[in-house]
Amino acid sequence: MLFFADICSAQVFRFGEWGGQYESGTEYERQVVSTRGSENSRFQNVLSENQLTVRNTGAYIYDPRLINFSIGGTFGLSQNWFTINGSNSPQSNLLWGYDFFASILQEKPFSLNLFANRNQSNLSGELAGQVEVIAENRGARLFARRLLIPSTLTFQQQIQDQKAQNAGTVSRTSQRRNILTYDGQRGWLDS
Repeated sequence: MLFFADICSAQVFRFGEWGGQYESGTEYERQVVSTRGSENSRFQNVLSENQLTVRNTGAYIYDPRLINFSIGGTFGLSQNWFTINGSNSPQSNLLWGYDFFASILQEKPFSLNLFANRNQSNLSGELAGQVEVIAENRGARLFARRLLIPSTLTFQQQIQDQKAQNAGTVSRTSQRRNILTYDGQRGWLDS
């Protein structure tokens, strides 16, 4: 009974150090297009982004040699003001992302790393256009250090979605990639 009480009172989950950062940026773009024999076209674009990132590094479960990890999140707001020939078109988007990394049995002959992250951003395009990009990356990496040929096996999934908006026209692209990589080291040679 005493052993069970010691296990229950032990701290199973422990956070590491907290950190954070704040980023703010503003872009201004102005363009006048002149065509002989017709009226000039005027474009103006103001893009403002504000993001707050909070991160915890050095956290672990039960013992740092078993599972250690870091986790973070990004939250923000993107505001875009288009002016096309005097007509305003304001837009605002919430931005969010995350970052996770875990290492399991990091110092052992066989270990595993898990990772996942997401990033979202807005970019100014030409002629008062806007491009919204969402990129996600997740996967696992298995290390086998004490084999005849020390090896690393990685599976990674990359996802990128992009939405471009320009003068009322919207186009979308989406890319999905599954990547499996094997890396074997023997002496100074990799294959």
